[in-house]
Amino acid sequence: MFLKKLLLCAAVLWCTAALCAAQERSLSEVFPQFDEGQRAAVLSKDGLLFSRKASSLHVTLPVAGFADVFPSDRETYLIEKVLVAPGRASMLQVYNALQNIRGLQGRVYRSASRGAEVPLFEEVERVTSERNNTPLPDPPRASVVPRFETVYARLKDANFGNCYYRLDIKSTDKGLLCTLTNIKALKYLFVTVIKQERFIARIYLEPIKEGLLMYGATSADVGNFLSSLVHVPSAIQKRIAIIEQWALDGIF
Repeated sequence: MFLKKLLLCAAVLWCTAALCAAQERSLSEVFPQFDEGQRAAVLSKDGLLFSRKASSLHVTLPVAGFADVFPSDRETYLIEKVLVAPGRASMLQVYNALQNIRGLQGRVYRSASRGAEVPLFEEVERVTSERNNTPLPDPPRASVVPRFETVYARLKDANFGNCYYRLDIKSTDKGLLCTLTNIKALKYLFVTVIKQERFIARIYLEPIKEGLLMYGATSADVGNFLSSLVHVPSAIQKRIAIIEQWALDGIF
């Protein structure tokens, strides 16, 4: 009797795994517009990167719930990145990795001006709300993925000092959609360079047949002052790379 139950359980697990695998899309199904060279780039360790500046910013990801236009009343920078990380991961693993907000702290990038590796985010912590900056610990690992959640965080940026963000996490039919928005203006030397809610990063994660798809689209409405001091696409790309590696380290 025990052996019969064991075989039955094994059969159920195998069927469930097979059904989940059958439901996964391929890279070509998610991005049918990509040619062979672009698909090869997405599957490489560096991924595929798009960078442009325009007054109407349309993103390329065909997924329900992903806003296809970033709000803007003038020309705005948009950086898109598509990457498939090899390996298998459930959406629960992905969600729990995103809960480790403090894991962003101390991750370094190469600073050309300082000629050294420096932490991009010197301090990172959750805070209670948009108006209450009381620090909160990261939560224990979850057993289920919620349909929707909002997290607030303070990040001490190497360039902009204390920055405050809202992270909205939404579960879709295929993956997780995350939207990061600055809830206070970003300043450089006491000068506002990105107004409130003018830095928006949308990140989408979905297990597909080739691995874990990571798609990011980051919009930054940057004033002329900062544009004259730094190469804005490069500055955005550094932050994308740090966030990307933080997520992957927590998942795999």
